[in-house]
Amino acid sequence: MKLEKLNELLKDKKFWLFVFSIAAIAFLLITTLTPPKKETEKTNALDVGDLKAAKASLLVSRVEPLPKQEGVSTAPTINIFFDRPVKDMDVKVGTKPDFKFRSELSPGTTVAVVTPEETLLQGTKYTISVKLDNKLIYEWYFTTGSSKTPTGVVQKIKEKLPYTGNHFKITYWPSTDKFFITIDNKPMDVYRDAALNWLRSYGLTDPEKQIHIVYLPVGKAVEEP
Repeated sequence: MKLEKLNELLKDKKFWLFVFSIAAIAFLLITTLTPPKKETEKTNALDVGDLKAAKASLLVSRVEPLPKQEGVSTAPTINIFFDRPVKDMDVKVGTKPDFKFRSELSPGTTVAVVTPEETLLQGTKYTISVKLDNKLIYEWYFTTGSSKTPTGVVQKIKEKLPYTGNHFKITYWPSTDKFFITIDNKPMDVYRDAALNWLRSYGLTDPEKQIHIVYLPVGKAVEEP
């Protein structure tokens, strides 16, 4: 009698629907309540054992003179741009070959200005290194040209720039290591000589040979007669 009832129950669709419903509910409960397995943590070199160093990482965003630049003067202004203020960081600059220099931070403390205190060697490759907590974070090099530029004289001139005279203006761009003389009137020769004489007044004997000069005529200086 019991066997017959069991057979009838197994043939009943409602019975199987009930069984599948219970199974589905049980599956949902198991998957919901069981905590997921922890995946193996992935790390990179900066994450392993030195989180403090990773957080304190510093990037050099730009340098002047430019990397691999050739024909740089023997009295360049070296600028190192950082991605954040470095006032309270142990940042050190090294040079190879060695030369005496002074370094100072810009008002925003994101730029280190390195000024040679001696004339660099002509035709020489100079490598500049930047270290944070004695760890190298950036390095680049530039090569000086054949002209010998007196460092002390040139630094005095740079301190006066930009300078505006009568129809001429003199500026210095560290990224190119060039002095730009902008002339806005004719005759250009007259105002060019006036600009060169101003440079001579600070100690240069032959400005066009001692420093890199680029002349930029603008305004009336380029107008047709």
